[in-house]
Amino acid sequence: MKSLRIPTLLLCLSLLLSACATPSSPAQVPVVPNTEAAPSPSQVAEMPLATLAQEVTPAVGATEALPSVQITPSEFFKVIVPLGQFNFLSPTDAKVSVMGPHASATWEDLNLMVAIAYRAHTVDAIDPLTAVDLGMLNEIGIDPGQVQVSQGDEIMVSGYPARIINLSVDIDQAPLKGEALSIILTDHSYLFVFGMQMLVKPTNDWEKDGKMRFQQIARSINFDPNADSSLYVRCDMATDLEYGYKQEKPIKVGGGELLGKTRMEVFINNLLDMQTSSTLEIFPLDPIQAGSQVLYPWEFTSRGEKQTIYIDTTNFEEPKIPIGISCRGILPSIELVKP
Repeated sequence: MKSLRIPTLLLCLSLLLSACATPSSPAQVPVVPNTEAAPSPSQVAEMPLATLAQEVTPAVGATEALPSVQITPSEFFKVIVPLGQFNFLSPTDAKVSVMGPHASATWEDLNLMVAIAYRAHTVDAIDPLTAVDLGMLNEIGIDPGQVQVSQGDEIMVSGYPARIINLSVDIDQAPLKGEALSIILTDHSYLFVFGMQMLVKPTNDWEKDGKMRFQQIARSINFDPNADSSLYVRCDMATDLEYGYKQEKPIKVGGGELLGKTRMEVFINNLLDMQTSSTLEIFPLDPIQAGSQVLYPWEFTSRGEKQTIYIDTTNFEEPKIPIGISCRGILPSIELVKP
């Protein structure tokens, strides 16, 4: 088995999400003290990354099939991934990431990640047991041959057949437990939902906590094969050469204190290097106080020269892609909703 250090578990798990893209170091959102009062729900609603979509329709059969869990947060992130045509609800205490057709919610203090990957194949759809054998876990540095696998229930999620597989493995004497869930969409495509927790702290308990969070997200997944892409912010290129590159002309993703940094990270993670078509290697600089608001500068290298773009999380204007950068496609939507 490959050696895998405990602090890098979630980074390794993130490879599951980027299997269809050129690997690169994920951008990190800077953590700074909050300087503004939290916006009211009405203010948040006025600053969407996209036109507000309809409320999530409960997954057909999923609520009855998956064990009942207690939903404690009063608010959730509603994440709409148009490239994979699915959406889900994530508790607001999780860090949400979206890259192309893949998404994840992580709890670093719990060493827990729940990842959702859209997969399209030219062969018949793969169930979770076969997926493990074909190396889904090998992608994240875990030898599938060392994983103890037991087959769980066959259920329905969002009207599609699915199967739960229980997983457990020891890595460097650190036990991991988790579940894999394959939602069969067509004969050639599926959503693969993967949740795993490293049990290195007394407070890390998959059966009592990690599994509940996994099930919360799994129960809320909704797949829409007829999703209207016009509802989402497209990857439109700016026409102004200074757009994004000047503090006076920042990229306005909106969201405020509650949602702004999540939207900023989603925007950054979906930027591509125009020359290589791979994920743009971009890094955060120290935030800048600009009048009554904070701007977040990000630095990258293009044609041998360092460039800086500025993001405004306070105000909203349909985000565009600065000239010289590309994008994965239609940008995801992150909204704040109540259950």
